[in-house]
Amino acid sequence: MKNKQLPKYSIIMYTKLNGLVKLFMRETGLKFREALAFIYNSQVFATLEDESTKIWHYSEILLFDLLMQEKATGKVDYPDV
Repeated sequence: MKNKQLPKYSIIMYTKLNGLVKLFMRETGLKFREALAFIYNSQVFATLEDESTKIWHYSEILLFDLLMQEKATGKVDYPDV
């Protein structure tokens, strides 16, 4: 069996998502599955998943704030960072 490497962006996404889920759980009190489901179903995640948007360079705290903005208002205003 060959050792397959993940594309570089997949590794960045995994790292970002891991930190974001932990932060989201800590700040909202949600359990792992609930936090993950919220993030996966968000507009923020859809944008993050699209490498061309380059929001993967946003900090986990900024991404969390965007998720909370989306949760509160139903929309997201992405800052020009």
